[in-house]
Amino acid sequence: MDKTETEAYFSAALAAQREQELREQGYAVYLDSIFLQRLKGVSFLGVLDSVYQLRKPSDRYVHTICVTHLALSLARRLSLPSDLERAFVIANILHDVGHAAFSHNSEPFLLERLNLYHEGLLSAFFVRTNQFAPNGTALTKLLEGESPRVAQNVTGLVLQSRKAEPPLGDLFHCPLNCDKIEGNHRTLSHLGRDSIQPTDLLSLFQVRSGRVFIETTGIDLLTDFWAKERDVYWGDIYTSAVFSAEAMLTRALELFFEGPGTAEEFLFMTDDEALHALAACAPAHEIVNRVRSNALFISLSETRPNVLSPFEERLREHRFSGAIRREIESEIAEALQVPANRVISHFSRRKHFAFNFQSLRQFDLFDGGQELLPIERVVSAFKNSKKSGDFFDVFWAPESRP
Repeated sequence: MDKTETEAYFSAALAAQREQELREQGYAVYLDSIFLQRLKGVSFLGVLDSVYQLRKPSDRYVHTICVTHLALSLARRLSLPSDLERAFVIANILHDVGHAAFSHNSEPFLLERLNLYHEGLLSAFFVRTNQFAPNGTALTKLLEGESPRVAQNVTGLVLQSRKAEPPLGDLFHCPLNCDKIEGNHRTLSHLGRDSIQPTDLLSLFQVRSGRVFIETTGIDLLTDFWAKERDVYWGDIYTSAVFSAEAMLTRALELFFEGPGTAEEFLFMTDDEALHALAACAPAHEIVNRVRSNALFISLSETRPNVLSPFEERLREHRFSGAIRREIESEIAEALQVPANRVISHFSRRKHFAFNFQSLRQFDLFDGGQELLPIERVVSAFKNSKKSGDFFDVFWAPESRP
């Protein structure tokens, strides 16, 4: 994707055009809801905006608009019945509502304090009223004007434990869904990497008798899609700088929301609202300012592994005990001869890409040269190639900058 195409994709005019199309198709009630409007203030790439000094960062609302536009295009390309098309589009509109401020980079804090990731928050917002939204609105209220079939299918897609009519579940949850396609494209483009046009991937889908298939001629495109995802994660996202910024943000949130139960107040904030709140806590404010100015702590595992080694097992054992981790951090700080507040232990998620797609490439060997690949094969290959695991490190500042 050349510079001209990238600029066109990120243009405000294109986003406005796609949003207007969605409004004209009758989705304004969702776009205008507080749940969606809040996403205008939630960064798409979180701390990567600061780490890479992005000139024009994206927010979750623009991402949602583009995801939903893809979903509408795909539904029409596949000639889904009108009720199923509408349910599919609405579910895609709502898919990122559970993101708190700073997107994925606030999830270590949410997991440790509330045992939730953004998928769980979406479900929570959907099934119960939200005390931090105006009038305690629940997402289900937005569906009251829909037909029972639409409402039931949206619920089935959003709450993953419930079923939706075929082929919606496969289209919405498969590893080649509209969110993944648009999100990868947006991330790669922001970070200056080559990407695949989302419409090229959508063209691979077919539905036969309620089953989803991918054209086998597109296998190379699929593997290239995942190769690009792997490369951007391990080249630009899973870096010491990004994890350090995430660790520092997590610590700033911990410092501010130390009171019991107060972390829930964070769930419905925008980035700016969270930054404003953190400014009231001097230690948190200092850490956030360092993140925003790229004055990041450095990795202990990379700079002083001999210091980290004696403490690692204890830190892992007490991952969810903040008080004990702080005590261990103080011991590490003493060993490093720096103030205790210059050491932060951090746990996060990291995806491991085994990148083994023989089961896709061997499809012709066992099925007589079929032109269509069942989506189940794609899901299986994806699950076997990509797994999530813990990331752990300690970050520290050699200097005692005030």
